[in-house]
Amino acid sequence: MEEVIKYGKQGEKMKTIKISCDGTNYIDYKTLTPLQGDLKTLSEDNLTKLKKSIIKYGFTAPGFVWKSGKKEYTIDMHQRVKALDSLSEDGYTIPDIPIVYIQAKNKTEAKEKLLHITSQYGKFEREGLDAFLLSIDADEGLFETLRLTDKEIDMSIFIEPEEETTGNTDIPEEKRCPHCGGIL
Repeated sequence: MEEVIKYGKQGEKMKTIKISCDGTNYIDYKTLTPLQGDLKTLSEDNLTKLKKSIIKYGFTAPGFVWKSGKKEYTIDMHQRVKALDSLSEDGYTIPDIPIVYIQAKNKTEAKEKLLHITSQYGKFEREGLDAFLLSIDADEGLFETLRLTDKEIDMSIFIEPEEETTGNTDIPEEKRCPHCGGIL
């Protein structure tokens, strides 16, 4: 899925982010109050990857929101909100986004649930990831939009290296992934 292009009243191009999932409610993301504070950061490189992913695939998963009185707090999607802000600054129109409400008795419980939602319990294993990537015929464009876990998976081995102008171009077999043939 690529970005959706619409035309305004004067015939100017308007880039709109596609919504590619459903939620139990839809909301203007700018009305949400962040809950996590400075829990996580988002580097410029990862912001760029996230923006590319949203442009290519759309908003693909509903955000989790906790409602307390009239305030609605983001439980997850803090980085997606930053990416949407940046995309809006880049001239994209952001429609109401799908959300799902998460129940919590108070702000402390909502924050605890935020930690559980953002925790990663499963671990990527090289062999399983190789097989998965081969099953979808993944290309370099996909790898440019992914950010897996820190120090767990080096995605650069899947991206074709720049052509070297000097040195030996023969890569010994022991320097190749036994599953996909990628350079280690």
